Amino acid sequence: MTETRELSPNPEQPRRYDAIVIPSYGMSKWVLPESPWVHERPFNEYRMTAFDGWLCKATIIKWNEQKLKTGTGPMVFISGAKIFPNDPKNDADLMRLFLEQHGIPGDRIVQLRDGTNTVNVVTHIQETLRRHGISRKILAIYSDFHDRFPQLLQNYGISSDTAVAEEILSESDPVFKRAWEGGYLTDKEGNTRFVPGIKDDSSYKKIKKSEAQWAKRLKLDRKGYSIRALSSVITPLMGARPVDVIGRKTVTGFASKPTFSRRPLRP
Repeated sequence: MTETRELSPNPEQPRRYDAIVIPSYGMSKWVLPESPWVHERPFNEYRMTAFDGWLCKATIIKWNEQKLKTGTGPMVFISGAKIFPNDPKNDADLMRLFLEQHGIPGDRIVQLRDGTNTVNVVTHIQETLRRHGISRKILAIYSDFHDRFPQLLQNYGISSDTAVAEEILSESDPVFKRAWEGGYLTDKEGNTRFVPGIKDDSSYKKIKKSEAQWAKRLKLDRKGYSIRALSSVITPLMGARPVDVIGRKTVTGFASKPTFSRRPLRP
């Protein structure tokens, strides 16, 4: 059974992990004239979703916390997937690069490349951890909306602590917390109003509700046969259907097309 524990409440005595495990949440693809930042920095046609960016930042925080306290950062296992049909680019390529650019050595990162649904993400993680001789002291970080991920970790007997990326970032970044949870803003005229956060928007709540329903099904369908069946039909035809945030609205399925022209929220 999964051993889900609270993260250490004492910052002077952090729990030491052998591995941090993270899923991936896709990427978008731009055509050069459509990129809203083409004049701001070197153009890269591939971009992580906001949720992937937040997941990476949360991983960096937890990795650095352990390295600072114990001298050694844990291994990081990334589950990646090909997002676009007939395109070999893998979303975990971007995540790995981001982690390396922010101080996690490449030899501490293990990148999986063949995820098509949450079930095989979890089974591939389980197999890879076993090959590396890791069976305990695992921290699984995932996004707030992704309820089926911790449920499947439990179903497949992966012993781990779990943590939500958005909660980690909210604790360390007041700007992110205000965007995620909402907050009061004052305009130039001195008028103050409350602006709802991303998690309170109806578009996010819709996806969160759908995920909660999947997680509930997985308490009966413990091996996720229904997810596998649905994925086997949809993914070969349409590619992955990642979730992203654009202007505080949560959208899904945009990456089934090769381009995307609306300005997303930077991770």
